[in-house]
Amino acid sequence: MQRRTLVNVVLAGIVAALAAVALLQPGRSPPPAPQPIASIDAQTVRTITIERPDQPDILMERDEGNWWLHAPLAGPANPVRIDTLLELPATRTATRLEIQPGELGRYGLAPPRASVSYDDLTIDVGDTQPLDGRRYVRVGTSVFLVHEMVYAFLVSHAAEFMRPDLVDPGAQLTAIVLPDRALGLHDGHWRVVSGAPLEDAGVQAIVRAWQQTRAVRVAARDERAAQATITLEFVGGARVDYDVLATTPLLELGRADRGVRYQIDGPSAARLLAKSQENTTATAP
Repeated sequence: MQRRTLVNVVLAGIVAALAAVALLQPGRSPPPAPQPIASIDAQTVRTITIERPDQPDILMERDEGNWWLHAPLAGPANPVRIDTLLELPATRTATRLEIQPGELGRYGLAPPRASVSYDDLTIDVGDTQPLDGRRYVRVGTSVFLVHEMVYAFLVSHAAEFMRPDLVDPGAQLTAIVLPDRALGLHDGHWRVVSGAPLEDAGVQAIVRAWQQTRAVRVAARDERAAQATITLEFVGGARVDYDVLATTPLLELGRADRGVRYQIDGPSAARLLAKSQENTTATAP
């Protein structure tokens, strides 16, 4: 037992000595630690602009804590996408490349595949490296290789940057006019004002559904004719018309004023239209 212990002590000493030699070898520097590709305070960014070839620029702006899409469409911006975009400058990497300006085209950076600007900071996004899928990005005169999650967002249709809520933040409903009934807010209470009757719990469920439902996807409005129209009215007299474009396999509601359509899953559609769960889920994917 003592002999084995002595051998282990000697081996441990050899390993420690080799490690010390490796660390203290003259002329050898430790590998650089990963650093953010840019330094910005995400909480103070006021505007985000996305540029990409053959598509219109996207402009989003922060206003009183909420982000709004201003071009090429107008409406509240999707906060999840905003948060993902704001993570790009903080992406850490230890791979900074020495690339001459004349070589940028080889990496998809002249011109870039897409560019995203945060106020005065611009990040160009290029091609991916075939070996590990990391993407070339350029900040000023520096080129980095990074793992990123935003390129698919940067080249998607502007409609997909629209907030998926059916009711805008802060808007207060006063009426919901469905194809078969109308609900109204009177003296602080919601009730059916025309059409098929409904118990109070059902009325409250419809109102709650319209206030809380989010689309599974927001896409560009297409040319399909409306099968019916649903109208929402708000405090202050504002009004929104939703065109019912499809009811199966998803409920699709178009907003002509914003040029988008909202795709709603089967269970949520049942709550919005006060239809039975059985009837809706039978046609849901």
